[in-house]
Amino acid sequence: MARSNMKATDYEGIKALCMRTGGAMLANNTHAYLSPSAVDGVSVDIGIRLHGHLIAYLAEDGRVAIRDCGYVTTVTYDRLAQILPEGWRVGFARGRGTATNLVANTVEYVQAEDWIILCPAG
Repeated sequence: MARSNMKATDYEGIKALCMRTGGAMLANNTHAYLSPSAVDGVSVDIGIRLHGHLIAYLAEDGRVAIRDCGYVTTVTYDRLAQILPEGWRVGFARGRGTATNLVANTVEYVQAEDWIILCPAG
């Protein structure tokens, strides 16, 4: 696993940081906040923003919804990689982002605006 430069990378750790003030800085220009809402029918309660753009939602059941907001950059994909559920990895090639399920050996294409919901492997 890659070395993390974020203060917390899992649901429980991020939620604990947010509980004190309703939000927390996880890394440079990366903030988490409590957000009781739903994405495509999945109840979520933590949002992750990079440079003010909403790039991920974390659900208590382990699912993570991601998008790159059109920024296919090393920093965007580094932040996404650090919060992925077990069994997933992200990357990009030729200007297109991908999320790979290492267990099922399937690939999803990360979109600028549409959410991709990733479930923990297993």
